[in-house]
Amino acid sequence: MKPTLFTAAIALLLSCAPAFAQHTVNLEWDKNPETDIAGYRVYQKITTPAVPPSTTPTVTWKLLGGTTPAVTKYSAVNLPAGTHTFAVTAFNAGMESERSNEVAATLLSAPKGLKVTTVVVTP
Repeated sequence: MKPTLFTAAIALLLSCAPAFAQHTVNLEWDKNPETDIAGYRVYQKITTPAVPPSTTPTVTWKLLGGTTPAVTKYSAVNLPAGTHTFAVTAFNAGMESERSNEVAATLLSAPKGLKVTTVVVTP
């Protein structure tokens, strides 16, 4: 049986470093209530445009990293401007849950001279 992921990615905290045109997305989720969870894995959705004759884009999930069972947050760093979609799974001895709900963050390039400190986004 695959472990279930209780509630994932309940909030995003976005912080921007416009001087480098790169961003950080901080993901946080609720702890899985199962007692045998070995940790969590964080994925980013990668969509590749359709290549003719196909009209369907290709979607893959890139593993960004993982955490221990006690850590329910992860920072995706050095992200360029654009929309980034994330999901989380819980795992234990050889099993991995289905991906959580997807959470998207749209990161904008700051106009020159504008400093963004912190923006909080809630789903």
